Amino acid sequence: MPTTAPARRVLVHMGHVSPREPGFTTQTGAAGEIEEVEAIGKRLYALLDADARLTPTLCGGDVPDGWTGDIVLALHCDGSSNPAARGYSLGWPPAEYGPKTLRLIDHLETRYEAIAGHPPHHSDNYTADMRGYYAWHRTHADAKVLVEHGFLSNEADRLWLQSHVLAIAQAWYLAVLDYYGLALQELPTWEVVDAKGKVVYQGTWAKVLVWLKPKKWAGPLTIRRVK
Repeated sequence: MPTTAPARRVLVHMGHVSPREPGFTTQTGAAGEIEEVEAIGKRLYALLDADARLTPTLCGGDVPDGWTGDIVLALHCDGSSNPAARGYSLGWPPAEYGPKTLRLIDHLETRYEAIAGHPPHHSDNYTADMRGYYAWHRTHADAKVLVEHGFLSNEADRLWLQSHVLAIAQAWYLAVLDYYGLALQELPTWEVVDAKGKVVYQGTWAKVLVWLKPKKWAGPLTIRRVK
C-alpha cells in the first residue's frame, strides 16, 4: 500500500494586510509595515508553494479560524517614536513554548542573521501583544512564531528591509526547510506571458510578479510552467 507524504502545513500570516481580523480592522501597523510584510509574505508563499513537499496557506490580517498545521509564521515590522530604536525580534505564545518552537526560532535566527547587514537582535517576546497575539488563539500548530523584522521608524532598518525583501523571503523558506529537515531542491521554472503573447518574465518568481502586476507589462497576464 502506498504511503501518504506528510502535508507539512505552513501558515504565512501577513500582519495588518487587508482583509484584517474582525476587531482589529483599524490597526494598520507602523508606517510602511503593510507594504513590507505583504512583499515578503507573497514572495515567501511563492517559494513554499513551488515546493511540492510543502502545503502553504497565505493570509492577511484575518487569520483563518481553526487553521491546523505545523507552523504559523506571523510577519510584522516594528515602529517607535524613538528613531534610534532598531533591531528584529521574535515572539511566541509562552504557554505553547516547547522543543518545536525552539527549533523553529533557532532556524529563523540563523537564516536571518546570515543576511549581510541585517538589523541587530532586539529583545524577544518583549510586549504583551507579542505574547498574547490573537493568531495564537485562532490556530493550532506545533510552532508559532511572530517576526518583527526591524523598526521601520529607524532609517537604517527601514532602508535595509526595503532593499532585502527577496533575501528575507528566501531566508524564511530555508528556515522552514531546516525545521523539517529537508534539503534545498531545484524549484520549477515559470514564465509570464502578456496579453500580446510576449514572454515578459521567466523564473521561479513568476507567480509573485503576476500578483504585483508591473505597470510596464500589458495585462491580463498568464503564467505557465516551463520545467
